[in-house]
Amino acid sequence: MVSAWLTARTMSARAGAPDRKLLADPDIAADLARTFRAGLASGVKGAALDMRCLCRGWRLDLGALNMPGRMWLGGQDGNVPLPAARKLAELIDTLDIIEIDDAGHLWVTKHYLQVLEWLNETMRGNSHRKRTAGSLEL
Repeated sequence: MVSAWLTARTMSARAGAPDRKLLADPDIAADLARTFRAGLASGVKGAALDMRCLCRGWRLDLGALNMPGRMWLGGQDGNVPLPAARKLAELIDTLDIIEIDDAGHLWVTKHYLQVLEWLNETMRGNSHRKRTAGSLEL
C-alpha cells in the first residue's frame, strides 16, 4: 500500500520549495497517497496510456478547439515546462494560462476552490476572456 510518507518523500525528490512545503503537511501527503492508490487500483494501464499519449503526436488540430480552457501553472513547477504550456496557449485561442510565480505543481491542493469556481462560471456560460499571463495571490 502507498503510504503518505512514501508519497511525500518520492514527490519531494523532484519538487521545488513550494511543493516541498505542501508535501510536509501530513494531510496533503495523505490525500495524495489516497489519490495515487485510487488511480492505480485497477493497475498501471491508465498511467501507461497517459505516458504514451504525452510522448507522441496528438494528431489534433489545436486551432480548431473552441471551448474555454484554463491552465494554472506554478512558476516553480518541475513537472510542467512553462514554455510548452505557453506554446499550447498560442495554439488554442480559448486557452488561458495563469502563471503563479511562487507556486509549484501542487498549487491546486490548497486552491482547488478557485478552479471549481472557474469551472462553475464557465459551465454557466459566463464570459470567458483570454489571458496568457497573470498572477494570483497565494
